[in-house]
Amino acid sequence: MTEGGMLKKITEAMKDLVTEANFDCTGTGISLQAMDSSHVSLVGLLLRADGFDHFRCDRNISLGINLGSMGKVLKCCNNDDIVTLKAEDNADAMTFMFGAGHRSILSRLLRLAPLPPRARSPPVRSPPPCARAQRTSRRTASRTSS
Repeated sequence: MTEGGMLKKITEAMKDLVTEANFDCTGTGISLQAMDSSHVSLVGLLLRADGFDHFRCDRNISLGINLGSMGKVLKCCNNDDIVTLKAEDNADAMTFMFGAGHRSILSRLLRLAPLPPRARSPPVRSPPPCARAQRTSRRTASRTSS
C-alpha cells in the first residue's frame, strides 16, 4: 500500500459500521474483525505485509483504534502521500506520518482506545457423559453378598 488514499477509503468504509476495533498486527500483516453495535454486520479486513512497500512488525500487538478519530487524522493525508504507522509496545498512542517526495513529513498522534472485548464464540457443547454398565454374573454377586 503505497498511497494514503487507499487507507483513507478503507477507514471511511468501516467507520460508519464500527466505531472501535482491534487492529491485530503481526509479521504477516494487519487484520481486523469486528461487529457493528447492533451485531448485524461483521467487518473483516486483512492487509497483508506484501501489499506494503515496507512492512515491519517486531512483535504481535493489538491496537484498539477509534475509527472516527483515525478518519480525522487521515484527513491530513493527501491521496498520494506515503503513510507510516508506528506504535510502541504497551503504548497508549500511535503515530501517523504522511509525506511524499518534495513534501515535508507531517506527523499526527492518535490516542489508542481501550481494547474492546473480543467477540465471544458460541459455547461449545460437550458431548453427554458416556454411560458405563458393568454386568456381574449372579454367581459373582452371590459370592460377594455372603
